[in-house]
This record gives sequence, C-alpha cells and structure tokens, in this order.
Amino acid sequence: MLLRAKKRLSIQETQFYAATVLQGLEALHMANVVYRDLKPENILIDADGYTKLCDFGLSLLPPKTSASDSIADDASSSSSVSSSSVTTMKEGTKVSTTTFFGTLEYLPPEFFTKQIYSGQSDLWAFGCLLYELLVGLPPFMDAKGNSRNTCHRILTTEPDLRLIAIPGNKVQEHYLCDLISKLLSKEPSQRPQSVREVKKHPWFAGINWSELSNKTYKAPFVPRDVMRAKYFKTHNKWPQHEEDYIFDTRFFSPK
Repeated sequence: MLLRAKKRLSIQETQFYAATVLQGLEALHMANVVYRDLKPENILIDADGYTKLCDFGLSLLPPKTSASDSIADDASSSSSVSSSSVTTMKEGTKVSTTTFFGTLEYLPPEFFTKQIYSGQSDLWAFGCLLYELLVGLPPFMDAKGNSRNTCHRILTTEPDLRLIAIPGNKVQEHYLCDLISKLLSKEPSQRPQSVREVKKHPWFAGINWSELSNKTYKAPFVPRDVMRAKYFKTHNKWPQHEEDYIFDTRFFSPK
C-alpha cells in the first residue's frame, strides 16, 4: 500500500526497506526455507516501521534435516503460476527443486527452463523488488501486461538501469546499478551466492546490521491507525457504505 501510494521510494527509503527484507530472507534461508514469493504485496510494515514477510503458501520447506543444515551460505496482482510435477531434491545441505511456483514478474529464468534452483531464486526476486521500489514497476513487466512478453523479457532482456539515478552521488549510483545487475544475472552462478554476500555489497556499506536487527534505526515511515476503532468494538464488521470508511490521511505521512 505504501509503494502504491508513493509510486516509487527515495534512495534512503529503498535502502532501509531493502535491508530489512534481506534480514527476513536471511532468517528463512538459515532455516533452509526458499521463500519463492517475494514481492511488495507480501511485505508488511509493523508498528515500528520495519518490514515483515508474509504469505508462505508457496515456500519450499526442507525435508527433516539436522539443525546445522542451511542454505544460508549457498543460495545456489500479478499472475501467479504453478506446476508441481517434479519432486523436490536435497543436495548436501541445500534444499533445491525444479517446481514452478511464484508470481510471474518476479520469477527467475531458471523457472522457465526447468533448471534446479535453490535460494538464489529469492535473490533474483529481491533484485526485482529493489528495482521496483526505485522505479515503480518490476524490471521485466510488459507495458501492456502481456504475460508471454513478460516471460520473453525475463529470458532475453536486461533491466533498464538508465532509470536508476542518485543525483549528486555517482559512486553510490554505480554501486546500486552494480548490485541490481548482479542480482538479475540470467545465470544463477553469476548472482550473489547468499544473502550474506548481498549484505556485504558496497551499496549496503553504511548499514550497521546489528543496529538494524535491534531496530535502532528510525524507520522512514511508521503506520498509524487506518480505520475508526468504533467499527471493531462490537460487531467487528466493515462499514456498509463506502462513505463511512474513512482513511486517516496521516497514514502516508512520516512519523
């Protein structure tokens, strides 16, 4: 809802939300879970202004493994698509599969070519998310909403990095374009191999990850009550008439 209201986010906002999403992905990968549905609609903002991932219906869960098994060190509405005709495989300590799940605009090329994939599919989706936060649209989305064209663009085209600009700071602009380019590499082996590697990228050099985990940073946006509490005191029903449903205009204002 925040991205929909603002159309696109500032560099500072994008860096904050991207960093908090990375921490969520890292926690999932540490648990040997491939998220498989990272997109703005599945990112909530809590009472402190920090992100929370939701909707794990498409997540790839690991078979029963030892506590030490993890893909964290090797992460080798839009239309949702799925195909579960292939059995999940486990290679060493990495859970991997060739099943076809997710939201079209955020699917990596290996989904369409039926290659085995693992947590790197989440890193591709993270690259798409990072681009969308800055530009306002996913990098490979067809302008006319044609699904076939979107698939073709995912497989054959590169993201238009000319739309990424940081006025007055060409160094950071270079780092940001480099990060997006690496995350959206067509070849999985050329992408960052783990969330940890992404966190070490120069574009995140100013982030203190411990302080971020402790919520020391002030969030750029803190949500407030959206609806009148009276609608939930007794019947817990939505207003019957649209004119009775009132947004708090402060909801889209910084704290």
